[in-house]
Amino acid sequence: ACGAFVPWAGAGRAMPSSVFTRGSASAGAAHVLARVARAAEGEAEAVPKAEAVKEALVGTTEKAAERAAEAKEPVAEQAQEVKDTMGQLLVEPPAVEIEAESKATEPPASESEATGPALNVPLFPELFVTNHTMPKNLMSAIVANFNNGARAVELVLADPRSKHTILGALAIVPDAFRASATVLTRRRDRRLRLRVQQHWRPAEDAVGEAEEAELFYVSKTSNVTSMGKALKNKFVDYAGNNVHRTVKLVFKGAQAGSNAILAIESASREAYRELAFFVKYQEDEGSSEGEEKQGKQVSLCATLTAV
Repeated sequence: ACGAFVPWAGAGRAMPSSVFTRGSASAGAAHVLARVARAAEGEAEAVPKAEAVKEALVGTTEKAAERAAEAKEPVAEQAQEVKDTMGQLLVEPPAVEIEAESKATEPPASESEATGPALNVPLFPELFVTNHTMPKNLMSAIVANFNNGARAVELVLADPRSKHTILGALAIVPDAFRASATVLTRRRDRRLRLRVQQHWRPAEDAVGEAEEAELFYVSKTSNVTSMGKALKNKFVDYAGNNVHRTVKLVFKGAQAGSNAILAIESASREAYRELAFFVKYQEDEGSSEGEEKQGKQVSLCATLTAV
């Protein structure tokens, strides 16, 4: 029969390649033709599939473009809304309520964002004394600050020739304020500063009829360093123990007043004590008959007390 296989009689030896029948060759050719036909059918089926995939891709791309176009309009509208909102925030920032506890517990991110009082604000109102300052005007400014609620004011000497102006102003401050002054430690600007407080005067020594506070007379030629050491010896002894509380300085004239205030500053530095004083006018004792005819002579008396 066609395509029948003829067995090989030679056992133990390889079959030569030429030993095939005509039927076997026809079967192999038919098999090859069948494979070629199946491949052709596969190619014919693949063409419409590729076209379908291509159409699907084109359709998907078009749909994606349409969706992107549709989504672009809301995005543009949202961007415009955000822009308008930011413009309104820049013009009128919204009011945000923050509790006091959160303000206290959350420190500012930086110094520039910190909102607080200005730096280097003086503790008390400052009044600058120049060569054109009059004692009466300075007294009026001190009283005005006291009436406005200031517990104390600081007098800053801008002109070193006007030390006596400060003492003249302190002498005419009304007694109702019970004001007293303290010489402060100088700062880097080396200006003389006094702090005038109202309703505060340190306790003085108990003065009897026979015993009075020691008087120091200050003139325009007095040595302020020696005067300061003499005052220091009245307040503390050589070991630093407290001795007396109160002494009095009597002076007259602008230069003597300047020496008196510098002597008080020197005594405070030498004794390592805070010295407070108040100034009053007093009549001179032992005026001659000629002076009585011209008018009574008055001097300034500063009562100096160790705090």
